[in-house]
Amino acid sequence: MPPSSLVALVGLAVLLLGCSSTTGEAAKDPTVDSNEFRRFEVDGAEVWVRSKLVDLPRSASATQITAVLIDSGNGPEVCYSGVEDSYPPQCAGPVVVGLDDGWWTETTGDVQWGERTVTITWPPVDDSVDLVSDQTPIPRSWPDHPTRLDLPRECERIDDFVDYQTLRDWETANPDRNSHVRVVEDATIAVLAVDGDVEAVRAELDDGDRQACVVPVGYSREELQAGQDDLRGLFGDDVYLATTGGGYAYDRVTVEVLVADRDTVAKIVDAVEHPDMLLITGIAAIVDGA
Repeated sequence: MPPSSLVALVGLAVLLLGCSSTTGEAAKDPTVDSNEFRRFEVDGAEVWVRSKLVDLPRSASATQITAVLIDSGNGPEVCYSGVEDSYPPQCAGPVVVGLDDGWWTETTGDVQWGERTVTITWPPVDDSVDLVSDQTPIPRSWPDHPTRLDLPRECERIDDFVDYQTLRDWETANPDRNSHVRVVEDATIAVLAVDGDVEAVRAELDDGDRQACVVPVGYSREELQAGQDDLRGLFGDDVYLATTGGGYAYDRVTVEVLVADRDTVAKIVDAVEHPDMLLITGIAAIVDGA
């Protein structure tokens, strides 16, 4: 089954992290687990990838992913773009050459399927990849962005905070503002991020005894929408670039791609006016590359 066109998952999240990327030839770091996310910065964009490589490679040559695989008679396909709601299930993805048949967990008629963690060559050639190794499924993980849980520096002197519901009520009452509420400090403190005059919003919410933790967002809704629109055409041109999804919120344009090597990230960065609004996450771990 040939891979279907995929649509970018474009969302928004507030993540203010500081870290610079390394450069030079990629080298193996045996102390880093390939199932754990690491942060890179590429041309202003923030990139999260599971990798054992010290540097983010220009081009990945081997990747690892936990996914459903389905064999409908043409060989086991990796379901990168999700699984259709049918029985037996269907999907589109490259065929994994060299994968044994003994591990399938479900069979109906001539169709076999199941979840597996596979390490495979990359990129696909003629809609197929070669198996490097396979194993029982490794639980999927997602990057833990610790600064979403940290108290903003401008709020460190507040002793008694305005509560979460009050901030949410303000957000609901001001739909024309680019704003959102998040919780920090083990979900004990609420923070409102908003565009425009932050001091005026803070003064409006302070009730005498309590003070509101209000911080600025990075971009307006119009700028974020423009960034999302810039990416729409890009993902239709490369069926292995992005995963299925849509929508956005908050103040970062979030893009989930199958393999976030530098060549892929460069395509995304070049498509937008403000690369620093991008938060890019690679779904597959990069095992090797150059």
